[in-house]
Amino acid sequence: MYAGFWRRAAAIIIDNFIIGIICILIMILLGFGVFMTAVDGRNEGAALLIILIYVIMIFGVPLVYYAAFESSSLMATPGKMALGIIVCDMHGGRMSFWRALGRNIAKWISNITLYVGYFMAGFTQRRQALHDMICSCLVVKKGADVSALQPMPKTPVWRIILICLLGTGILPLIFGILAAIALPQYFKAVEKGRLTEALSIAESICVSQERYRITGNNTYTTNFDSLDTEFPGTRVDARTLEGTNFTFKLGNRAVVAERKTASGTPAAYTITRCYSTDKVCCSGSQDICTALGLTGELPANCCNR
Repeated sequence: MYAGFWRRAAAIIIDNFIIGIICILIMILLGFGVFMTAVDGRNEGAALLIILIYVIMIFGVPLVYYAAFESSSLMATPGKMALGIIVCDMHGGRMSFWRALGRNIAKWISNITLYVGYFMAGFTQRRQALHDMICSCLVVKKGADVSALQPMPKTPVWRIILICLLGTGILPLIFGILAAIALPQYFKAVEKGRLTEALSIAESICVSQERYRITGNNTYTTNFDSLDTEFPGTRVDARTLEGTNFTFKLGNRAVVAERKTASGTPAAYTITRCYSTDKVCCSGSQDICTALGLTGELPANCCNR
């Protein structure tokens, strides 16, 4: 049976961990003194030596590691052995060292294709990555009879596209763009919901104020205790009502709802509802006021006209 994409990916993770340990050991064996001298800039020769060692570790160690193990009698790196898979030629035979080296050099081509060359192992009929095809190699489960293996069914195009998008990070980028578009709309909808609740309370206050005025007082009150309606929230003082999202304050001509924000910071915006008319004004954050479709006027000016 051919080795699948995820099994191969897990093997690569194990092997890269081992390669990392090997590189660390190389640095330890060479001594950190040379490295520190290079960092201090006191020895140009040491600096060049460190650069050379770094290049060897980045390119040489992985090449020798993979080629040596995959061309050995084991036909697999430690990572592949842990996952029960091997690398072979198209007939199931063992590769030479140079062929194995060429296969791993060909991985650079898979790299420059934004790793699509690797993801080809998830949908090609023999589950070959691009570098496997270049060097006519197969990655199969240990003990598989390669001569009896049949090509896998063709993978649907949508799955191929999905694997490539996931692998190259394009799909997360698309989701990020969509989220950037959708989140402001979501928060706008949430804010409109809060505003609807605030306007409902403001409307109740206005109705109560009209009842207060026409029952012989000929004016409006600035004291919540004088109104004949119970409002949700917590009274802070006679003319202030603390709701879930807004603080309501009674004025002589209007009720002002201030959007509650973090302690010690100004309100994000205020909503003014005139007692004797249906006029509603918004001030503060102009972005929010515009998004909510409200007239932009200060509380003191809202009921003047």
